[in-house]
Amino acid sequence: MQLVYRHFIWRYALAHYGKSLFWYTSELLFPFYLTEIGLFSGWAMGLVIGASLVFSVLADLVVGWLGRRCLSSARRAGQCQIIGASLSVISILSFFACVWTPSAERVAYALVALLCFRFTYALYDIAQDVLVNLATNGRNQRSHLTGVHFSFSGIASITVATLVTPMVAMHDGKAHSGFFMLAALLSVGALASSLQLGRYLRWSDAARSEPARVSSPHQDTTPPMFYFVMTFLLSLCGPMFAKVAPYYGAYAMHHRFAGTIMISLYSLGVVLAFPLFASLVHRMHRMLIMVRAALCMVAVSIVIMSAAQLDAYVLYGAAFALGISWGMLGILCWSGFADAVSRKQTRAVSFDYAQFLASAKAGLLLAVILIGATLSSLDYKSTQAQDLLPLMATPSIVAGVALLLMCWNRRLATRATGSIGMAHHQARLVNASYDS
Repeated sequence: MQLVYRHFIWRYALAHYGKSLFWYTSELLFPFYLTEIGLFSGWAMGLVIGASLVFSVLADLVVGWLGRRCLSSARRAGQCQIIGASLSVISILSFFACVWTPSAERVAYALVALLCFRFTYALYDIAQDVLVNLATNGRNQRSHLTGVHFSFSGIASITVATLVTPMVAMHDGKAHSGFFMLAALLSVGALASSLQLGRYLRWSDAARSEPARVSSPHQDTTPPMFYFVMTFLLSLCGPMFAKVAPYYGAYAMHHRFAGTIMISLYSLGVVLAFPLFASLVHRMHRMLIMVRAALCMVAVSIVIMSAAQLDAYVLYGAAFALGISWGMLGILCWSGFADAVSRKQTRAVSFDYAQFLASAKAGLLLAVILIGATLSSLDYKSTQAQDLLPLMATPSIVAGVALLLMCWNRRLATRATGSIGMAHHQARLVNASYDS
């Protein structure tokens, strides 16, 4: 049976949604669960989470390198993501069971369980992400699949925030079984969605790679390193806003659910970035879209920086606009990287995606370090809550300006390459005329 893109796309969307439930659960719930339910001290929680994030970067590289053969076709990738999902279910449930271990062994147990989760999730994650290249045929399909990727990631973020927030607000310190059952429920969704995708790919033939094309002066030749730096910057600024927003909402706005509202509006903006991207991509050069999205992110972040003097609804609107601009840049980053990988004319792309994901997690790791260092130096629960705004906005301003400089440098490089390419083309014409 031939792989049909319109049949594949909704299966991939559901599978990515299930996988993102795992990711946002780890992002939003793990630190709270360790400190409030597991009764870990702050330094113990930081040790477990920080060590697991460092290990996660290394796990991506190891899985990507070892999976060059296993992840060389859509069919094999489909089976590997089932294995990764199954092992991730076991490891995440083992992590949530740490509260039933003896207190003396709890930190070591949680660390081992979380390291296992990071490794199994790396297999789950990379096996699905390589499908952007292995199960598509052409730039338009890659861009569309990337947009779906971000939209359902945003929906998963809203889902987890909606489920977790009431449990966090109403917990009594003994709600062990409730959080474990939530993890089990999300695990069922993740495993079922990966199974249906893997089953379809098992009986389908993946789309063939695009034929090799002769490079031209006007062809996009942006190197993968451009997107490595870009995803690092995006992974730094997005989590900084989303992770600090609940603290600002609780202690500066004095509203229990203000942070959840901001995160939900931010995630809704990420979801709506895809239809906006689809409406612009056929009328505007992608680099120009990137420049405008980066300018928007900088402008919105400046508004967030001054939100202490503005109405709360302005901050909510700024969160929504920041989600749109971040989502647009994310789609451009992922689709551009997929295009750069496709130019290599090989299906051994797992290590390329491993490096890409490792760059993203390195940005996330730096964000966690900066958040922890800043929160430990501020009395944000009483007199310095307003000082959280620079922490929420400054990384996005820095990332936006850096992206603008990168786009400008890329434009100069493209002009130089185009001039050299045109000179070579004219030289060939002169030589051909002389020979004749």
